[in-house]
Amino acid sequence: MAAPRLGDLGGTRVAVTLARGVRRPADRGSASILTLAIVMVVVMLGAAIVAGAAASAVRVAAQHAADEAVLAGAHVARGERALGRDPAARACSAASAAAGDNGARSRRCAVDGAVVTVEVSLRRGPVEVRATAVAGPGHAAPG
Repeated sequence: MAAPRLGDLGGTRVAVTLARGVRRPADRGSASILTLAIVMVVVMLGAAIVAGAAASAVRVAAQHAADEAVLAGAHVARGERALGRDPAARACSAASAAAGDNGARSRRCAVDGAVVTVEVSLRRGPVEVRATAVAGPGHAAPG
């Protein structure tokens, strides 16, 4: 096995002689490649964190829309029941309007007496989230 041999000692070119006599330049610029790889990993982690935060924000907004929609529906249902009318149609219409005011779409609405259950979906960019909420008088709660 031949010993490594240095070429021009002025620092401009360095070569290594391998066992079979093949000369290859030394690893110049490898720190640049390593730095680039580290920067890419940091950028990818940052993008993943931003995407997670955006998805979390959409989830909070969807739950907020569901909560407001169900409260609007429950308010109308209580009024309709006080007047002796069936609250289902008007309560769900109020819930759907409240969901729309928050940028969400009402997917399901159910009225059981004065208890209203609403499911909404909210899409922001590539993220779509569903949220469900239930509201009504405390004495009317199941269980």
